[in-house]
Amino acid sequence: MTEAAAVESAVGIEVYATAGDRCGGVAKSSAEDFRVEEMVSVGEMGKEPLPGYFPVYRVEKLGVDTMHMAELLSRALKSRVS
Repeated sequence: MTEAAAVESAVGIEVYATAGDRCGGVAKSSAEDFRVEEMVSVGEMGKEPLPGYFPVYRVEKLGVDTMHMAELLSRALKSRVS
């Protein structure tokens, strides 16, 4: 095991499980570095509510993780969001 870098020690990571050197990469340095688009075929959806069907919303978020955004939407819509 290898001792963790100072920045990782600050958040509770004490050691690395592997003995190899770090690669030096950066996963994400700004919110714009990570963008995901999930495509849903809205053409197959009807406009009238049917049992077993659910509404689909388009959401753009910046600076908040998905779980917190789902919680905020659940409260605003007074409905479960997943």
